[in-house]
Amino acid sequence: MTTSPSDSLLGAFRQLTDPRHRLGVRHPFAGLLSVTFLGLLSRQSDFASIARWAKHHWPVLQEAFGLTRRYAPHATSYGRVAADFSVDEFRTALAGWLARVLAAPPLVASVDEKTSTQAHDDDGDAIHVLNVFAHEARVCLAGCPLGTARRRSRRCSRPTSTTCLPCGRRFGS
Repeated sequence: MTTSPSDSLLGAFRQLTDPRHRLGVRHPFAGLLSVTFLGLLSRQSDFASIARWAKHHWPVLQEAFGLTRRYAPHATSYGRVAADFSVDEFRTALAGWLARVLAAPPLVASVDEKTSTQAHDDDGDAIHVLNVFAHEARVCLAGCPLGTARRRSRRCSRPTSTTCLPCGRRFGS
């Protein structure tokens, strides 16, 4: 499935209202919001971490999100963008994008178990995660922690699909 610019997540974010005043704007709103969103998905939990992560990946992010400045923004730039945008507009844009991406049949997914190198339990042991990934849509449909090598959990947390495959627990409607 090829994604056109109007179907991309960046295209969806471009539809959002830029809450900033025009004076002093150095980076496009949709680009900053996309980098912030991607940083959060990459487990960067605060704006300083997002800024460091973006600086490290700047050449790729710059091209992908249409960011024109030579250097990555400071953490305060991400914070200002996140503080003022409409959460309702964001939710609507994200839900619309996901609906368009997932509407293209057929949806083929793979299931695999991996050991996370970044997430650890309270004892410092790596967590085993079961992932369900839709390749054509390039979307992770579910990610359920299975526990560690020492103990396997039967509970899943925050799946993004309606049913968790390892435990059969249903979410949403």
